[in-house]
Parts: sequence; structure tokens; C-alpha cells
Amino acid sequence: SFSGAEIVVTNASSRLVFVPAAAREAPAGLISALNVFGKMGGFDGVVRHVAGDAPLDAMRHMLGPIAAVQAYLLPDFLEDWVPRLVPALQTKLMELSSDELKVADESCIDDLKQCIQSLYLALPSHGNASGGGRTGGALVSPANKVLEAFTLDFGLKCLKAPILKLKLKGLADIRELVRLAAHKAEYISRLRDLSGQAAAYLANNREAMMASAQLMYVATSVDDLLAWLLQHDIVDLLYGSLAHMEVMRRGFEFVKFLASQGVLTKAHIDLIWEAGQGKHEAVQNIVLSAFTDLAPSLSLELLGYVYHAKVATVPHASFSSHLIQLVRALTMHALLTSSALKTTADVKAATAASAAKAA
Repeated sequence: SFSGAEIVVTNASSRLVFVPAAAREAPAGLISALNVFGKMGGFDGVVRHVAGDAPLDAMRHMLGPIAAVQAYLLPDFLEDWVPRLVPALQTKLMELSSDELKVADESCIDDLKQCIQSLYLALPSHGNASGGGRTGGALVSPANKVLEAFTLDFGLKCLKAPILKLKLKGLADIRELVRLAAHKAEYISRLRDLSGQAAAYLANNREAMMASAQLMYVATSVDDLLAWLLQHDIVDLLYGSLAHMEVMRRGFEFVKFLASQGVLTKAHIDLIWEAGQGKHEAVQNIVLSAFTDLAPSLSLELLGYVYHAKVATVPHASFSSHLIQLVRALTMHALLTSSALKTTADVKAATAASAAKAA
């Protein structure tokens, strides 16, 4: 283990620490170089520079090589060093001003964020999670929740910046988590709604499957993500008075997610509708298209609210093709929703009647 002048990595004659690095021999020169670097206080120096005034590009040059050889570093050293490094790097990125972010090399920031993830998930106490488990149906480590919290916070910082490029970057990072959380919510819903033969077949495994489902796609729970979006007034950031039309154009997925989880409110609808009032036709069309795409995710109550409180107030002479499409979507999905509710009510009534008759 690393302590003072002791070595920090394994050598070729002893075990290598992490898979897949354990499957290949470490070059002797690399081992010697890392041990000398550790003996001379190099790793502690990296933390000091990151916490100090080191430029972003310098930090990338310091951390990139270390992240690349992290598989050869001993577990005890990683458990001591990474928890000192990662918070310092996260703080440094969060303290960047909008002007600094504007001129910063975007690939440099992405590389530093990747270093944070790579080193943090390499900690033995985090189960040696590999790659973040963020694609397909892979499970993620609970440690990912800390990284996702930083992704949200840094994304929000960029979204609030007065620079469109930064806004779109932050929006994209947050939107990816929302997209994965939506997949997770849908998967969990399907597990809960398993019926008949499938439910019986999986009865013994349901608890384990539900536990695994909580770590599908993202470690942050759907409820926590919803709470974060509402706490930070995401709808206002997307469609408020200061919102850019390109941000509005990309905001639909957030609103759809809120609606699918039953937390979209009439106040949100008021705000989104108002974003298009008295604006250029292009902005109006973005808002109307958002409502048209949102219609399938709205409750019957909200479908009626959009129509009666918003659409019905527009003079017929002012109807555009986009508004006509919205009317069609609202009408069609109101009919479908009403039919589905009636069918559900009929099934419940029939089930209750059968149960009463059997009793």
C-alpha cells in the first residue's frame, strides 16, 4: 500500500488489482515510474494543483494518464486518494464562471468529467463498477448516484448560463438522464403490471427483479429525479420569459416525463402556453408542436384544460395549421382516454360483481 515512501502499485511478480488489467502484464518501466511518482509526492501534488489554480488543460494532462493506468494502482491507495481528488475537481468545475466556460475547450471539460467517473467507479468500495452501466439494460452501481448528482448540478449550471452553447450542452446532459429514467420507470411499471400467467411464473423472482430494476439505466430513482426537476423549476428554465427558442425546441422530453409521472400541473401548462404568446411565428409553432406531441401523455383533465382554457380562447380567424393539428391531437386522445377509463371501470365493476356473487 502507499504510505510515505512505499510503493503505490503492484509489480509484475505480484497480482494486478483490477480486471481487465489483471489479464495482461504491466510494463516494468510503467510500474517503476508510478512508484517513483508516488514516492516523490506526485499524487498529492495532483490534488493540490486541482484544488489550486491549475488551468483546465493542465488538469487534463495530469489526470488523463493516471486514469489510463488506474488498473495498476493498489486498492488502499485508491480509497485514500480518489475521495480527495474527485470533490476538488468537481468543485473546480462548478466554480467556473460563464465566461470561463465559454472559452474553455469543450472536449477538455468532457475529458475531466470522464476522469471523475472513471476514477470514482474504480474504487473497490464501489464494487469496481465498470463503465457506468449506462447503456442498454445494464445495471449501474449505487455509486453512480453521486456521479449523476454532479451531472445534474453541472448541467443546471450550464443551462442557466447566458450563453446558448452552454445552455444546449447542459440541457443535453440532463436530458440523457431523464431519458434513461423514463426507460427505467416504464420497465418498473411493466414489472408491476405483469398479469396472469406471466405474474404467476415470475412470482418467486419478482422481489429480486424489482430490486434490480431500481438500478436499471440510472442509479438515481425516478422520484428523486422528479423532485430535482421540480425543485429547480425546469419548466420555467425551458419555457420561461428568458428561454431561448432552441431550448424550447429541445424541452419537450422533460415536460413529457413530468406528465407521464403525473406531476405536470395546470401552472406548468399556463407557463408553456404563455411562452408562445405575442412571439414570432416560429416560437408559437414550437409551443403548439410541443402541446401536440404532449397530448398522448396528458390526463383527461389536462387535455380538457389545454382545450378549454387555451385553445378555445384563440379566435377562429387566427387558427394556424399547427393549432389545427393540436385540436386534432387533443380531441383524439381525449376520446381514447375516455374509452380506456370506461373500459377499466367496466372491468372493475364486473370483477366486483363476480366477487359479490361468489360470496
